[in-house]
Amino acid sequence: MKTIIVPINFSEVSINAAYYAADMAVETNSAIILMHVFTLPLGISETPQPFDRYETEAVEKSMKQLKDQLEFYVRDRIPIISYITTGNFLEAMQALLKTTDPFAVIMGSKEINETAAFFVGSYIFSVAHNVDCTLIVVPPKITYNAIKNVGLACDLKSMPAYLPLSNIEDLLEKFKASLQVLYISKPGEDNEACVNSGTKFMKDSLARFSPEISIGKFPEVSVGITELIGTHHIDLLMVIPKKHEFPQNIFHKSITNEIIHNSGIPIMVLHK
Repeated sequence: MKTIIVPINFSEVSINAAYYAADMAVETNSAIILMHVFTLPLGISETPQPFDRYETEAVEKSMKQLKDQLEFYVRDRIPIISYITTGNFLEAMQALLKTTDPFAVIMGSKEINETAAFFVGSYIFSVAHNVDCTLIVVPPKITYNAIKNVGLACDLKSMPAYLPLSNIEDLLEKFKASLQVLYISKPGEDNEACVNSGTKFMKDSLARFSPEISIGKFPEVSVGITELIGTHHIDLLMVIPKKHEFPQNIFHKSITNEIIHNSGIPIMVLHK
């Protein structure tokens, strides 16, 4: 059975992500692992100091309570496992992924203000770029709805091998969803021939899903993507943080932040 891993710090957004994951797990017949990592504090000697016993007990109690609530919520239709460990968050995540058959990691994003940094206090950006597993970022207060219309933000000017086509196909099949390819061109750009070639590539490569291609002209990528998301009633947006111009820009900290919080839909980060 596939697993969905949900990092938990008992904040409102992480608990909301756990409920989102529970609904998705029921639909995809996946197990859930609720993961909490004690990041070891350093003392003056730079030697990790042990946690206070009361803090440990409080975390264990909170984790049990959340697990019980989720089991009641899903009516025991899927396994829910709690996992508490200590150490470096990223290393703990990578170690856990090696011992499971992961479908996705699901994380909640924080509320932000105009001066806040990208996902302040979270590990989302680090996971997206360093963990070779599908990541789903859930905006605050978003609940799970059936995923029927998926958007894919990509660069139609440069289409070759960086696209994880098999992963895209697997996800579209799993959710029985349609695909909307989104591309933002800045006003004044002369790239019609390249875009036409990229459009043909996408239609040929994913022909059995009959993808629709949506091209918008906007000076700001985040504004354009958010506009297309609303126009086409997209339930989930796929992005691919590889070293190519458009996906790299789309996953820039501030741009992705704006998309998540303005569009109000989850973002799925795919890897090759």
